[in-house]
Amino acid sequence: MSDAAARLDAVELDDGVGPRWSERGPIVVYDGFEEPDALRGRVITPMCVACRAPVVVAVDVVLGRGHELGAQPHWQDAVVTTFGLDERWLEAFHILRTRLGLTPYLLECSCAACGARHVAVLGYGELQPARYVLTFEGLARVREG
Repeated sequence: MSDAAARLDAVELDDGVGPRWSERGPIVVYDGFEEPDALRGRVITPMCVACRAPVVVAVDVVLGRGHELGAQPHWQDAVVTTFGLDERWLEAFHILRTRLGLTPYLLECSCAACGARHVAVLGYGELQPARYVLTFEGLARVREG
């Protein structure tokens, strides 16, 4: 196993910042019909956990190269705990969902000001037939080493 893979297997997340789940829920970035072409090029800028500078999160990346949390086993425990995701087993299938029932996606990003690595968690999916929703669940810093 490479050193990089060993660090990922032992990853821990600092407390997240930005929107926390409340009675009102996560920040809804998109709620509309059909696939959201309106999201192309759109960004959100939560604050860096370390220095409070804006961290650029390209929300349309989840549509192209975001990683479904279920495909990222080295992140699962930390992200499920930090962001309060719903985790269930259906026979042999491991199912992860946000509190709205959307599929959680991870986007790794870095702060341009201080270089701290972060994980942005977004929820995406078809909430009702032809109604797609993209939510920003929050941001957490990856502890190095």
